[in-house]
Amino acid sequence: MTRPIRTATALAITCLLLAACGGDDSTPPAASADNSGSTPAPQPQPQPKPTPATYYQTKTPYRPQQDAATYEAPPAGYAPVYTELVARHGSRGLSGFKYDGAIYAMLVKAEADGALTTLGAQLKADTVAMMKANALLGYGVAGISTPGYGNLTQTGIREHQQLAARLAQRLPALFAAGNRQVVVVNSGQDRAVDSSTYFSASLVAAQPALATAITLPAAPSGYPANAPVAQPAGTNRFLLYFHSLKPATDLVTDTGNPYYATYQASQAYQAYANDATVAAKLNAIKAAPQAADVAQTVLSALVSQAFIAKLGTDGYTFANTGTYAFTSADGKFTNTLKGDGKTKIATAVDAVNVLYNLLQVAPAMTAETGGVTMEKYIGAEQAQYLAYLQDAEDYYQKGPGIQEANPVTYRMAKVLQDVSSAKSMRSRAAI
Repeated sequence: MTRPIRTATALAITCLLLAACGGDDSTPPAASADNSGSTPAPQPQPQPKPTPATYYQTKTPYRPQQDAATYEAPPAGYAPVYTELVARHGSRGLSGFKYDGAIYAMLVKAEADGALTTLGAQLKADTVAMMKANALLGYGVAGISTPGYGNLTQTGIREHQQLAARLAQRLPALFAAGNRQVVVVNSGQDRAVDSSTYFSASLVAAQPALATAITLPAAPSGYPANAPVAQPAGTNRFLLYFHSLKPATDLVTDTGNPYYATYQASQAYQAYANDATVAAKLNAIKAAPQAADVAQTVLSALVSQAFIAKLGTDGYTFANTGTYAFTSADGKFTNTLKGDGKTKIATAVDAVNVLYNLLQVAPAMTAETGGVTMEKYIGAEQAQYLAYLQDAEDYYQKGPGIQEANPVTYRMAKVLQDVSSAKSMRSRAAI
């Protein structure tokens, strides 16, 4: 937000960090005018190399979309007085021991049957590398309190550090002015708390005077209603984790409570996950012949045709079961994984969808896995189709959804919209 330059009584800089992303696009500077009276022959401009298509979808590591030097400057006589950032947590590893455990179980059986190809054996080794990297994720990293699945990767940490550095670079006058306050709120989920911490530290590194301006507001109190538990300052689950509010932590029973509508909308959204109409639409999409063709193309390079034909039969349904232990290089930390058996592979399509989930997180984990990538196992054409399947699921379950159920997929987010609008209005009034 910009306003004509004048003294403000207060400057509020609000950074809201969600819990639940990319190429450079800079324009060459225009050539200077030639005053000689002649028109020079046009010089060919070097063409940027096309960026290869990737299909990581919502797991795509974040990259700024353009050079900050090409951003539009405020009009003459105007200065920034307020900024607000709503950000997702940084890139992380797998959320839990699920997809890696299921695909590993399948590959172990294929190896025992003599059905594993050379490429399949390489995938088995890479899967173990990903399991270990996720089990130890965050160990020895300053700012990560509990190592393991779901933590930020080095890429994810840098994403938020660089977001803050670019923000300070973009708005130097705003951050250099006095009487400012940086309000930082997170969802309370570890990955969001850590993201907000790395962001704040980077902002202070860019503008040391902001150290005393960082503010963590008191968390909403009195929840759950039947047995309230205090939450750390800076946490607001209703504002930033509205899609997954639980009775055990967030119960609201008073209809006059300002968060009652948000809580009820969250419960409705979670119930919508089992909507029969949505399930039927997604099942129809996954049952399309092209899905089977993609699965056949991917799996036939990893295991034998005979093994593929057995999927779903007795002894050939796989899940994230078993117990695995991984120890850090210094021997001081061990994480034991125990699968819950909920991620299943009963068909070839199941198998490639599980594998696709590994492809999505691999780019943000190269520092932890030693450079493991999954493109050698899923070609671009097949990855594009698997991305389509996931986009369809996200469309129906998290996006526009189905007309007869709306606004169930977005009603619970109104609290964030309302708060953002209110803060903007207060900033206007302070000028």
